[in-house]
Amino acid sequence: MLAMSANEGNEDEYMLKNIKIDGFSEEQTLFCHDAINDQFVLVTSTSVKLVSLTSRKILQEWHPLLLLHCINVATANATQVLLSTKYQSPSPILSSNR
Repeated sequence: MLAMSANEGNEDEYMLKNIKIDGFSEEQTLFCHDAINDQFVLVTSTSVKLVSLTSRKILQEWHPLLLLHCINVATANATQVLLSTKYQSPSPILSSNR
Protein backbone atom coordinates (compact mmCIF):
# COMPACT_ATOMS: atom_id res chain seq x y z
CA MET A 1 0.00 0.00 0.00
CA LEU A 2 1.21 3.51 -0.74
CA ALA A 3 0.98 6.10 2.01
CA MET A 4 1.80 9.79 2.05
CA SER A 5 4.01 11.18 4.81
CA ALA A 6 5.48 14.61 5.45
CA ASN A 7 9.22 15.10 5.02
CA GLU A 8 11.02 15.70 8.30
CA GLY A 9 10.89 19.37 9.21
CA ASN A 10 8.69 20.35 6.26
CA GLU A 11 4.99 19.48 6.48
CA ASP A 12 4.29 21.10 3.10
CA GLU A 13 6.30 18.48 1.19
CA TYR A 14 4.98 14.96 1.00
CA MET A 15 6.45 11.75 -0.33
CA LEU A 16 4.89 8.40 -1.16
CA LYS A 17 6.23 5.25 0.45
CA ASN A 18 5.18 1.60 0.52
CA ILE A 19 3.72 0.34 3.78
CA LYS A 20 3.26 -3.37 4.52
CA ILE A 21 -0.13 -4.17 6.06
CA ASP A 22 -0.96 -7.75 7.03
CA GLY A 23 -3.88 -9.31 5.17
CA PHE A 24 -3.89 -6.90 2.23
CA SER A 25 -4.09 -8.26 -1.27
CA GLU A 26 -3.12 -6.74 -4.59
CA GLU A 27 -6.79 -5.93 -5.24
CA GLN A 28 -7.46 -2.46 -6.65
CA THR A 29 -8.44 0.16 -4.07
CA LEU A 30 -11.73 1.94 -4.82
CA PHE A 31 -11.55 4.38 -1.91
CA CYS A 32 -9.31 5.14 1.08
CA HIS A 33 -9.96 7.71 3.81
CA ASP A 34 -8.71 8.58 7.27
CA ALA A 35 -11.03 7.81 10.19
CA ILE A 36 -11.16 8.72 13.87
CA ASN A 37 -8.85 7.17 16.51
CA ASP A 38 -5.78 6.87 14.24
CA GLN A 39 -7.49 4.54 11.77
CA PHE A 40 -8.29 4.53 8.08
CA VAL A 41 -10.92 2.90 5.87
CA LEU A 42 -9.91 0.96 2.76
CA VAL A 43 -12.59 -0.08 0.25
CA THR A 44 -12.07 -2.60 -2.55
CA SER A 45 -14.66 -4.30 -4.75
CA THR A 46 -14.91 -7.20 -2.28
CA SER A 47 -14.55 -5.63 1.18
CA VAL A 48 -14.38 -2.64 3.51
CA LYS A 49 -11.48 -2.73 5.96
CA LEU A 50 -10.84 -0.61 9.05
CA VAL A 51 -7.10 -0.44 9.67
CA SER A 52 -5.06 0.92 12.57
CA LEU A 53 -2.49 3.51 11.49
CA THR A 54 -0.24 2.69 14.44
CA SER A 55 -0.20 -1.13 14.38
CA ARG A 56 -1.02 -1.46 10.63
CA LYS A 57 -3.38 -4.32 11.48
CA ILE A 58 -6.88 -4.86 10.11
CA LEU A 59 -9.30 -4.15 12.98
CA GLN A 60 -12.60 -4.92 11.21
CA GLU A 61 -13.59 -6.22 7.79
CA TRP A 62 -16.96 -6.27 6.02
CA HIS A 63 -17.98 -8.16 2.86
CA PRO A 64 -21.23 -7.89 0.86
CA LEU A 65 -23.67 -10.52 2.14
CA LEU A 66 -24.46 -11.98 -1.23
CA LEU A 67 -21.56 -13.63 -2.99
CA LEU A 68 -22.66 -12.36 -6.39
CA HIS A 69 -22.52 -8.70 -5.32
CA CYS A 70 -19.49 -6.43 -5.46
CA ILE A 71 -18.82 -2.90 -4.24
CA ASN A 72 -18.70 -0.45 -7.13
CA VAL A 73 -18.84 3.01 -5.50
CA ALA A 74 -17.76 4.21 -2.05
CA THR A 75 -17.23 7.38 -0.05
CA ALA A 76 -16.65 8.13 3.63
CA ASN A 77 -16.01 10.73 6.27
CA ALA A 78 -14.17 10.23 9.58
CA THR A 79 -17.00 8.17 11.11
CA GLN A 80 -19.21 6.78 8.31
CA VAL A 81 -18.90 4.82 5.07
CA LEU A 82 -21.46 4.95 2.25
CA LEU A 83 -21.24 2.46 -0.57
CA SER A 84 -23.14 0.88 -3.40
CA THR A 85 -23.07 -2.74 -4.50
CA LYS A 86 -24.02 -4.24 -7.82
CA TYR A 87 -25.03 -7.71 -8.92
CA GLN A 88 -22.44 -9.61 -10.90
CA SER A 89 -24.05 -12.28 -12.98
CA PRO A 90 -22.20 -15.59 -12.94
CA SER A 91 -20.47 -16.76 -16.08
CA PRO A 92 -22.97 -18.29 -18.50
CA ILE A 93 -22.89 -22.06 -18.62
CA LEU A 94 -22.39 -23.27 -22.13
CA SER A 95 -24.75 -26.02 -23.09
CA SER A 96 -24.89 -28.02 -26.25
CA ASN A 97 -28.08 -28.91 -28.02
CA ARG A 98 -28.31 -32.61 -28.71
